[in-house]
Amino acid sequence: MIYNENMNRRLWRTTTLILMMTLVAIVSAADRQVINLTNGEWPPLLSEKAPNYGALSEIVTRAFALENIDVHYGFYPWIRGLDLARTGEWDGTLAWSITDDRARDFYISKEPIYTTVSVFFHRKSLTVNEESLSELKKYRIGLSRGYHYGGGLDEMAANKQLNIEYAKDDLLNFKKLLAGRVDLVPIEVKVGLAIIKQHLTEKEQAQIVYATSPVIANSIYLLLSKKVSRNKQLMERFDRGLKQLIDNGEYQEYLLPGAAFTGITGSSSKP
Repeated sequence: MIYNENMNRRLWRTTTLILMMTLVAIVSAADRQVINLTNGEWPPLLSEKAPNYGALSEIVTRAFALENIDVHYGFYPWIRGLDLARTGEWDGTLAWSITDDRARDFYISKEPIYTTVSVFFHRKSLTVNEESLSELKKYRIGLSRGYHYGGGLDEMAANKQLNIEYAKDDLLNFKKLLAGRVDLVPIEVKVGLAIIKQHLTEKEQAQIVYATSPVIANSIYLLLSKKVSRNKQLMERFDRGLKQLIDNGEYQEYLLPGAAFTGITGSSSKP
């Protein structure tokens, strides 16, 4: 009799504990929000094919996770992704430099997600030792349509102070570089090296180098649409999460060569 009472008591305690744990899990899941962000192909920093969608995607995912928010990514051509976020069809987009129209239409993260370092790639047979953009007038420069380069390059291109030829993407610009149709291709150094390694033959790779000057630094940010009512509050939470990553040193770990990923991932969908 005593044995049965003890068994019943233990069974009741176990059942109660399981119910409490289940309730906590349900409440915790219900408390988590999901934010939908457009993304694009800019390997190795952003890519649907990269682990956790690239280092910059993982930084954004992790910063939101610290605020109990899950991230869902949709991968689109860059201009399409920006427009989807601008209209509020998607909550936001990464990662972009600041322009007047973006400041008008989006909440912008306090801190940049990343500061790009763009260099000028050129054929090894060409000597490039200029120190400033204004000295590059004699070269044909290949830019990718729709990109914002920063450092004054966009303004000089718009004002026709440089000899600019446009292509649809960076890979095509590298092909034009090899064919002698352009002389210089400015691109973020990690991205440029990844394109060369993944898409060019060893013979083609051996023909391309990059100049150590001039260098263009450009900060890029998370943008959340002002069309979405909750986004001001979500941006405040993202800013807190990103600050925590920066303060504890975790942010820098994502950008180290061969950095191990945390396994905290966003989900993605194709357009």
